[in-house]
Amino acid sequence: MNKEIKPANYTKINHISGVFVPQKALSREELYFSNNSKTANVSKSFLIPNEDLSDDTTPSVVRKILNEVKSTILTLQRVVKQRMTIKTNNWASSAHQELHKIVRDKIFPIVNQVDARLQNIKIQFLKEAAKFVGDFKSLANEADASLAKHKELELEIERLLKAVVCQDIMTIVQNESVVDTSDLQTELERTKERFENCIIKKES
Repeated sequence: MNKEIKPANYTKINHISGVFVPQKALSREELYFSNNSKTANVSKSFLIPNEDLSDDTTPSVVRKILNEVKSTILTLQRVVKQRMTIKTNNWASSAHQELHKIVRDKIFPIVNQVDARLQNIKIQFLKEAAKFVGDFKSLANEADASLAKHKELELEIERLLKAVVCQDIMTIVQNESVVDTSDLQTELERTKERFENCIIKKES
């Protein structure tokens, strides 16, 4: 039984030959630039801290910036590892020149930006710490002044009490009766009231 031989479909053959191109082994430099083309846009994905956040030192913002820095460093490590796959002593080769250019133009600027941002965070933190210390000293001075005023009022009350008692004793001794000491008592009551108001103000 004879099989029917169909004519060749050259259109299909041409299409297949266009899709399946014979492959050949790549040299080290060809392999390098092949990998380089795959990661050519990796620098676009580097996470650089937002400029708007540079002066904000709240814990959440600082944590976000540090996470971005960590992500950037990991990305840089991955890129450098890919670039260092070339094992040749010819430092003048185009591959090493390309590596040097990437480090100089892509990696160094990002590292400098990260370092500048961290330095800015440190400066802002020191400013906040100095402000806190200043506020604390101011509160301490106010507390010392308040205590001094309380002590002064206590001494004044004690003095007035002694004056009232002494006046009564002298009057009894001289006249065998107690005279009007309302002026001293009024002053004593006013001093007590000032003392109580000062305590209430401190507690509030």
